[in-house]
Amino acid sequence: MKKIKLISVILAVILVLPVFYGCAAPQEEDPLAGQIQETQATPEFLIQYNKAFNLASNKQYRSSIKLYKKAIDLIERIDEGKRSDKAKMTYRNSILGIGRAYGNIGDLENAEKYFNKYIKDYPNQHKGYLQYGSILEKNGKPEKAKELYERAMEANPESAVGEFALANNLRSKGKLEEAVKYYEKGLDKDPEFQNGNGWFQLAKTYEQLGETDKKMKAYEKLVEVRPEDAQAHYLLADTYLSQGMDVGSKSGGKDLSAEDRNKRIDLYKKAIKHDEKAYELEPKSNQYKIHLVNTYIKLSEMYTDTNTELHDEYAQKTIPILEQYIKENPEKQVGYSLIADSYFKLDQYQKSIDNAEKSLEIEDNAYAHSILADVYYKLKNWPLAKKHYLQILDNPNYPYAKGRLEIVEKRLRGEY
Repeated sequence: MKKIKLISVILAVILVLPVFYGCAAPQEEDPLAGQIQETQATPEFLIQYNKAFNLASNKQYRSSIKLYKKAIDLIERIDEGKRSDKAKMTYRNSILGIGRAYGNIGDLENAEKYFNKYIKDYPNQHKGYLQYGSILEKNGKPEKAKELYERAMEANPESAVGEFALANNLRSKGKLEEAVKYYEKGLDKDPEFQNGNGWFQLAKTYEQLGETDKKMKAYEKLVEVRPEDAQAHYLLADTYLSQGMDVGSKSGGKDLSAEDRNKRIDLYKKAIKHDEKAYELEPKSNQYKIHLVNTYIKLSEMYTDTNTELHDEYAQKTIPILEQYIKENPEKQVGYSLIADSYFKLDQYQKSIDNAEKSLEIEDNAYAHSILADVYYKLKNWPLAKKHYLQILDNPNYPYAKGRLEIVEKRLRGEY
């Protein structure tokens, strides 16, 4: 069976699930949001805090420091016993805000001063340890940051944020197995951490470790948490597809065993289920269109010699998707190459030729040459078959080309 190269047009996968604590020092969500309105009834310290927070959110850290300090000064003028809950919260978060701001401009000496004050005054508040750790990581002190994350876990053993911060810390240093341990601890506490981000980070770590089965299970959990997220379904589909392609890959070119063949088909079908869901959720996504088409083609190939009806069914499924893709992206060769392949599988040779040639007009590519070579081989047009096999002769994705070319040359010499 012809080995078709999986088109490498799939966009880099970046799941939009932010890492809450790690090597960056994020601006935390405003704990006083909704409580601050600039009216005559609003205390001046709240107004100053709000302005400082907004400046820091826009990375105007030096300006924010002045206003955070002004908020603190205004609160300190109030008798401690008469301070309202809002005043106490504003005071606490202003100290933390100053520490973050100094850290974000690289002034660790002053950052340390304010973080230590926060930790001393509020030892049971884990966010002080977490944000100080984040600043330390940003400023190249990962080992000290690790200590802060561990203290955060001690301060609030119910929260999973400390485990994830430490896991990210370890992963950034290449300590992947240790990172996995803390990701798993965090997920035991909070399986839906950051709306699935925990499972995503764990899956990416397993990917770095080469543990594809565990990566797949982590993405399955991600889909459970985010059942209506197209990217989550895409990630799982891509994992199933890759797993399927790996089945029997070490057989040395031998035919798949019945067991491996069934296993590959099962994985391709699982991939299709989630590809179809991703496409249903975001039908305008080119990424999801192309990935679904690739999976249909792979499954179609599994039935080439065993079930013509299923072979044609999955090849036919690609046509309307690719027609839409080509309509929306007439300048991209990949759509023409893929639909040429599908038409070849459906024995519609002239349509296959027309689309493969259109692909080559846009950009020279081995995939289109391989389709044309195989179409002309099927049609016994030996000169054109030779022309295109020569184009892919040294391409490792088409190892069968050498044998085919030998047959074609014998045909041209009239040997049989």
